[in-house]
Amino acid sequence: MGTAYTVFIDESFGEGFTVLSREDAYFCYAALMVPTAKMADLERFWLANRARLLASYKRATGFEIKGEFKSGHINKLDFHARRNFGGRLAYFLRKNDCFVAGFYTTVRNMLAYNLRTQVAMDDDAKELPASWESMLSGIKAKLLADKPNHPGDAFVLLGLFHQTLSISLNWLSAVGATFDVMYDPRQKKEDSFLIRHADDWLKREAEVKKMAGVYTGATAVTSSAGSPGLMLADLILRDVRFLFSDVPELLTEHSSTTLILPVPQGHEPVVMTLDGMRLKWGDRRPMSDALRRMLGSPSQNSMLPLYFESLAGGKLSCEAVYGESRVVNFGLLCLEDMTD
Repeated sequence: MGTAYTVFIDESFGEGFTVLSREDAYFCYAALMVPTAKMADLERFWLANRARLLASYKRATGFEIKGEFKSGHINKLDFHARRNFGGRLAYFLRKNDCFVAGFYTTVRNMLAYNLRTQVAMDDDAKELPASWESMLSGIKAKLLADKPNHPGDAFVLLGLFHQTLSISLNWLSAVGATFDVMYDPRQKKEDSFLIRHADDWLKREAEVKKMAGVYTGATAVTSSAGSPGLMLADLILRDVRFLFSDVPELLTEHSSTTLILPVPQGHEPVVMTLDGMRLKWGDRRPMSDALRRMLGSPSQNSMLPLYFESLAGGKLSCEAVYGESRVVNFGLLCLEDMTD
């Protein structure tokens, strides 16, 4: 196999998130993929930039941070300081062949995704039913009914965790690399469950996709305070979630109640090859000019446009407002919705 990578995973949940209680609460995951041989470079980069960030924070607030510099501290920095850090991060990622992946959804979008999956089981269905919004409460009740079978909130987090790891698996396999995963711990029992099941799932997924040996294992034993990779992933995570919250058009544009079917529907099909057969994977539609302009430069909150080129495949994943499983393709400036 080729280059070995370490993948640092971090997550963020919207304020007020308590077991699906708020439909506007978000879930966001980010993965920072760093060549394992570049760990010393990563540590030097973080130590130097942590010092700059701490100095900027002290100038802005008059207070000195003694412990870990967290993404929330960025809120106190001015745009110039944020952009300077974003530019240095972009250079580091590019120079060291690092990659970034991300996934974003809201509680409501996730419920709509589960509903679409349920409706699509009917081979004759072409659209969500007219009463689809009233059906979301039933989807939520079904999810919550499974909560006692899992520690913490793992009943809902497991699928989101898989989504992010799947991006790393597919991308690093495509570039001929292997990888292990370092996950920022939250709850001991929940983390143990997530890691164990994600480990089993990734190994099966790799075997089915003929990627055996690409994924080599996962741990959640090092806190972010002790890992430059996890601390940096926390700041990248902030950029990912603010990009989606500041540009909701990424979730709303071209989203509709119409199901994405594995047959031509008038949009450019995205095609994949499986065992020699070409199959429709989804529909691709160009972003509007207005959306392209919004993504042309960093915002007050998100510096991600500065390092779009380091996104794995030039893409981020999300769930659109009507529940489509969506890939935002920044390279082609289009939106790709997977078949339901």
